[in-house]
Amino acid sequence: MKVDLPGTHGEAPSSACGYCHQPHNAARPVLWRDTPEEQGGPIETLCRQCHREGGEAAEHAVAGHGHPLGRMLDGRVNGPLPLYNTGGERLTHGKRGLLDCGTCHDPHRWSPDSTDAAYQMQDEGGASNSFLRISAAPGSDLCRTCHRQQATVLRTGHDMRITAPEARNHSGGTVMESGVCGQCHLPHNAVSEEFLWARSLEPRSVPGENRCTGCHSREGVARNHVPLKLSHPDEVLVWGRDIQLGSRNHHLPVIPVYGEDGREDLVGRISCASCHDPHRWDPRRKAPGPGKPVEGNALNSFLRHALSAGIVCADCHGEDALFRYKYFHGLTSRRDYPLYR
Repeated sequence: MKVDLPGTHGEAPSSACGYCHQPHNAARPVLWRDTPEEQGGPIETLCRQCHREGGEAAEHAVAGHGHPLGRMLDGRVNGPLPLYNTGGERLTHGKRGLLDCGTCHDPHRWSPDSTDAAYQMQDEGGASNSFLRISAAPGSDLCRTCHRQQATVLRTGHDMRITAPEARNHSGGTVMESGVCGQCHLPHNAVSEEFLWARSLEPRSVPGENRCTGCHSREGVARNHVPLKLSHPDEVLVWGRDIQLGSRNHHLPVIPVYGEDGREDLVGRISCASCHDPHRWDPRRKAPGPGKPVEGNALNSFLRHALSAGIVCADCHGEDALFRYKYFHGLTSRRDYPLYR
């Protein structure tokens, strides 16, 4: 293969190294070859020269919804993963810097578990290789390096290894191929920008809830766990967490509410994620789940709060609030009970 490299004598033979680096008159740090001006991080622009429509790696183009890049992170957040300065130089571990493509990917090594050149010649990669610095499958070690609070999803009913090992995400991968996190979230080419969703969105549900009902529906992989009643009335708007915290005693439980676009808002409607944290089975334990299918109750079942006394429901429902909260998904809580006694 021959390519035009800036700073060389026109058309020059390119080695594996020479396609990305040039030994003389390099325009960027790490002897990077020059690239056309493009919006994005310093390493992202280099990667997109190939991973784009019309590029050398067009069949692996990164487009649409993807993991945010260019964010400034505290060097203590990312564990062993590197961060970069605005010039594309890798920073000393622990220093504050930018998240870029090179944070998760090592372009010189196909698999984090092997340096075997023959192994690196695979045609199609997955979440356990694909030049990743840390494997993302099956246990999502890469994701958990930064997203530590969400690691409690392991061994719960939302860990597809436990409940639906044959299920496939939007990209067609099973949990062993995508990793636990990859069944619901995709870092590249996700279904939607919100939560980088990796599964089909249920078209009959409102934004936000359609992520849950994509599985918790008669046709979904969680068809055996479909509530009798799903939603809180859409016309009822509730204060969000910031307002609740400012107007209520700090020890009382607060819940997020969501706008029409499915994003958390200052004032909005009660949605699935208002009461449920999909990454944590038992609100009393900051730990992974039991590792086997179990039937939930009003104290676990991915609920955000173990204690419901004083929850925002009481602002409207008064003494009926505990009953309506506990039996929210049942039929009895929807009957015409008086709001106040």
